[in-house]
Amino acid sequence: MSGEREIGPFADGRGVADYAPAVLAMTRRLYPSRAIRSRVERDPEGQEEHEDYYILFDVDVTGLPAEQLTETQRQWCQEIFRHCPAPLVGAFRLGWAVD
Repeated sequence: MSGEREIGPFADGRGVADYAPAVLAMTRRLYPSRAIRSRVERDPEGQEEHEDYYILFDVDVTGLPAEQLTETQRQWCQEIFRHCPAPLVGAFRLGWAVD
């Protein structure tokens, strides 16, 4: 995919390497037994080069009811602040994939 980068070097460069494992663990807890693909993506609307990229945790949500999707997204958006300082949360995003 265009814009992909290695997660490790990206996380080091953005200063989020220490937080990425906790954010991934939180994502796994909220979406147990779901496939999660982690990758670096580029925001096509980004204005600053270093802010254009983020780590995407893309969760396979095939078959999950809308209510559960809404609730887990709300939880993810609240809980990320427990695992990463507020100025750095933009380095992480939640995505949904359907097979």
